Amino acid sequence: MKHKSLIIISICLFFFILVMAVIVHLQLNRQSSTQELSIEFLQFDKKISACKSRKLDNKILLITSKYCPHCKKVVDLILPLIKKYHLTKYFSLFDIINSADLHALNELRISTPYVPTLIVNCNAYLGAKDWDQYNKILAEFYSKMNNGKTIK
Repeated sequence: MKHKSLIIISICLFFFILVMAVIVHLQLNRQSSTQELSIEFLQFDKKISACKSRKLDNKILLITSKYCPHCKKVVDLILPLIKKYHLTKYFSLFDIINSADLHALNELRISTPYVPTLIVNCNAYLGAKDWDQYNKILAEFYSKMNNGKTIK
């Protein structure tokens, strides 16, 4: 008798947890469909959605971590290119370890598990790239911001 009671209680508990999980899932789906913008989780190179409402158009963001060895190399590649193309006023550097920077990224509704991440005019580039790739990306941005002008 005691064994049957334990089985019945276990089955009831299982169904209770299952029903609660379904309710939470439905509430989360309803909340995310009613929110104007949710946090975008960047997992691969792509165009970022709702760019203008996030105020990401005509911006350059470099997301790094002080504990990331590749990030230091990327910063050393990007900063001279930012200066070469006179893009300082468009550029922001974020360190995900810094709570103020993390808060600023949350305000922009950006989250990424990969550093370094470069966001240029709403295009996300995850992971370290080489100098030629960064030069091409930033040269195109410079040209866009300067009516087709180029810098050699």
